[in-house]
Amino acid sequence: MVDKRGRTRMNLEVTPELYERSYLLIPWGWRNQLLHTLIEQLLDAIEREGLTVAALIMEGKLKLFGKEV
Repeated sequence: MVDKRGRTRMNLEVTPELYERSYLLIPWGWRNQLLHTLIEQLLDAIEREGLTVAALIMEGKLKLFGKEV
């Protein structure tokens, strides 16, 4: 569905635990912009490096931070 600004809504399924963490950690009003930016950066990385980037993320071998913060 495209809204008045020409934007399409994207839906994804998450576990209740993941939703709860995002609700507690991401301030109200930031979630949309943050996820938009992450998806944009992921797509940029895939365009440059190929689907290997996505595979590494899904396997837990590539993270925003190399170690626990």
